[in-house]
This record gives sequence, C-alpha cells and structure tokens, in this order.
Amino acid sequence: MKKMNLICRNRKNFLYNSTLLRYGINKNSEIRFQTDYAQFKAGNYKISGFNPLTVGTKLLISEKKGILPQTSFLFNLTLPYFGNKNLRPTNPAPLIYLLLQNDFTQKINVCYNLGLEYDGESSIPNEFTAICFGYNSTDRLSWFIENYNYFSDKIKPEYFIDFGIAYLFGKNIQIDLSGNNNLQNFEKYFMVGFGFSWRIPK
Repeated sequence: MKKMNLICRNRKNFLYNSTLLRYGINKNSEIRFQTDYAQFKAGNYKISGFNPLTVGTKLLISEKKGILPQTSFLFNLTLPYFGNKNLRPTNPAPLIYLLLQNDFTQKINVCYNLGLEYDGESSIPNEFTAICFGYNSTDRLSWFIENYNYFSDKIKPEYFIDFGIAYLFGKNIQIDLSGNNNLQNFEKYFMVGFGFSWRIPK
C-alpha cells in the first residue's frame, strides 16, 4: 500500500487517504485500483489534488517449493486521464515487477523484487531492486526492514531503507507504522507512514 509523509528542508510532500483496492479473482490472481490525495509544498508554491488513477493486476506464477521461491508478477498502469492535471503523467506510465519470496523458518522470510518503472514522460525506465527481511513475532505481530534502490540512465542511483511494524486485529483488519530514509541524503530526507488494511471476505 502507498502511503507517506515526506519532509525535506524547504519542501513538504503529503499523501492523504492513500487507497489501494484489491479484488481476488481466484487464488492465483487479483485486480488492483489505487489513488490518493496529494499535497506538495515548496516555499510559496503549492499543489493539492488527487493523483492519477492506477490500475493493475498481480498474478501468482509458482508456489514456493524447497529452495525455489514463491514467484509473482505485478503490473500497474498509471493513467493520464484522471486526477489533478498538474499531477498527471503525459502518457500512460507502466510498472512491471517480478516478486519473489523465500521462507527460512515459520517466523523469518525474505522477499526480493526486480522491476521497471516508467514515469509517463520518458521512454527510459527506472530500474528497481529491493530486498526485504520479515520477522513474525507472533501470529498477529510482524516486523520488516527493507533496502530498495532505483537506477536509470537519466539520474544518479538512489538508495533507500525502510522499516516497519504491522499488527493484525482478528482475521481481517491490520494496522501498520513505517519509516523510510534516503541513504545518500540521510539528514534531509525522512518519511513516515501509517496504514490501515481491511480485508472484506467474499
């Protein structure tokens, strides 16, 4: 789920009420819809409004088996037709991820992702890599720490780290708290997020 408060020295970015709707078609596939209300401030400059709508799908390719990871494919497409005109991309912006996960024990798992992200302005994508370590303290309480990175011919590589905690209430409601930092700009970049997830049984 996308959610953040980004605070820099002269710039403040907020995402409010970030919403991701996921509908499971069957046990191997889902469709996804996402948007959020954004506000960007830099000095006297300010933009507020809805970000463009993103639609997508996630497909399970294979279950984990021995040392072979569980493998899924994620495709999102951000559309340039909805939301604040100052926040829309010029063209449709696809995102393509390969998601892999191994479980070391019942409590410890590692996820590693590879992908390409387009911004809707350039034909050159950002390359994305991530590795995330998760620990389930109990059936309800879990922790994670993740390193993720962006590479592109257009900009210098960027390296990030985030961490968080999630708690499951009952079977269908979860809350989470997370933080994030840019490893190259540690003092000027910080992000915190709070999330609420509700699973609606069929």
